[in-house]
Amino acid sequence: MRIQFVVRRRGLKAGRKVSGRAKDKKCAVLRKIRGAEFTEMAVIPIMKIQDVMTKGVHTCRADTNLAMAAMQMWEGDFGALPVVDDGGKVVGMITDRDICMGTASKNEAPGKIRVGEIMSGEVYSCSADDDIREALKTMQQRRVRRLPVTDDGKIAGLLSLNDLALKARSSAHADLSAQDVEDTLKEICAHPTFALGRPFKDFGRKAAAAVV
Repeated sequence: MRIQFVVRRRGLKAGRKVSGRAKDKKCAVLRKIRGAEFTEMAVIPIMKIQDVMTKGVHTCRADTNLAMAAMQMWEGDFGALPVVDDGGKVVGMITDRDICMGTASKNEAPGKIRVGEIMSGEVYSCSADDDIREALKTMQQRRVRRLPVTDDGKIAGLLSLNDLALKARSSAHADLSAQDVEDTLKEICAHPTFALGRPFKDFGRKAAAAVV
């Protein structure tokens, strides 16, 4: 188990006096000899993803239609589903936003559109034994609010920004502080910068073709 060490320092003991000359020349040595200053080590376990993640996660398959996926989210009160193959390996993620945008852009009924047509096939995952701060870095760098927790590629849980917010503490020195969650959310919500023109034109032509 990984641990972190916190060193706490204590000051001069009562009744101890150090002369100005000694303080200038050998202050550090005298303090050690006289026991005027000492340290104590506190062992604090590092928070792991398994301490925060949601277990018993609902999943869907690439051939599931969007209507069924949306119903799962509605009944379970969550906004994303890991997509798994026949062997249980995570092959993608689909969110409630993906369903809305996919239905609108394809101009078809949700029951006729498969999850595999619109899901994100680029999966950023983590392990249950990973340090929680590594997960925060991944969320910030990849700008995602959820990470599937996998074991040998198979789904073992789900880590969301909601989970992190509920577990965060007010202290800035905590393993998971409220500031950590706030900073992660800011990175995720930051608008990307890219050249205007082509991305919007391509989307406009596709949307127009779908309507026709």
